[in-house]
Amino acid sequence: MNIKRISSGALALAGASAIAFAGLASAGPAVPGVPTADNQVCGMASDPAGNGVAGVVINGTVGGVAMPISATTNANGSYCVQGTSTLANDVIGGAKVQIFATAPAGKTITSSNPWYSTTFGTNQIDTWIFLAHLDSTYNSAVGFNFTTS
Repeated sequence: MNIKRISSGALALAGASAIAFAGLASAGPAVPGVPTADNQVCGMASDPAGNGVAGVVINGTVGGVAMPISATTNANGSYCVQGTSTLANDVIGGAKVQIFATAPAGKTITSSNPWYSTTFGTNQIDTWIFLAHLDSTYNSAVGFNFTTS
């Protein structure tokens, strides 16, 4: 699989955007996170009405090792967590990803692992779940959404 590298400028811009939007209140419908590079895991956080929830902190592990960068949802509830440059290859090779959400003050996460599969019996993002959520442009996975109350 061809893995592209993210330039440091793109990483800095993504980090600055996350910080700039982290303090904004939920204003409208939740919008799923869209990858801007390979090796990301993306989704959104929404309230029961379907509005985006800002300020949810998303962390992850790959094979039990912490992902190097966490993400904070923006005003639309969108997020993308950047993995290492080998995340997609690692998961396709058998490593499992787990992502965790920490709600902002006054909110509670109500779906800690919404992609849990009774068919496959795991709340981890394994090879098959990653491939089922594979983005059409980048070697990244999308659609890992959380709900809050």
